[in-house]
Amino acid sequence: MVVKSATKKKLMDLGFPQGAAHTLADDRKWDAVKMLTFEEVYALTWIYFVNKDGVRGWGDLSLDEMKSSKKRLYDIMQNAKEIILKRYSYNIQDYNDYKEFGDVFNEEEEEIRLANLMQIDRIDSWWKVTTKENLIALGILPSHPFINWTKSFPFK
Repeated sequence: MVVKSATKKKLMDLGFPQGAAHTLADDRKWDAVKMLTFEEVYALTWIYFVNKDGVRGWGDLSLDEMKSSKKRLYDIMQNAKEIILKRYSYNIQDYNDYKEFGDVFNEEEEEIRLANLMQIDRIDSWWKVTTKENLIALGILPSHPFINWTKSFPFK
């Protein structure tokens, strides 16, 4: 198996640990990595987000350790998305600034700007959390929606 060094470097620049970046870049280009779901990334790299030295497999993890390791990975992924979004936004802002001064762009530069706009629209689809269990564990969904609802709107 061949590690794609550009993909590994990009992942490390975005905040992934070296081992996790190496695992994700194994026979995958950047376009393939960013289309993985959260669960697929976690299944490949969970060992790099656990704080225990003696962990040998899934059976050694407690529920709290698994939840905290998922949260660590989720935070890294969200931070990476924000970094990428800022980079694309800066490129578009630079384009708008130049356009304001009446600079003329060729077709190639216009295509690059449109590609950046399309990437911004797609960033939300990267590393989607797809299971209800993980949505609850990461705090995206409340764990007991009915109980929360009754506290907010008590019956009279």
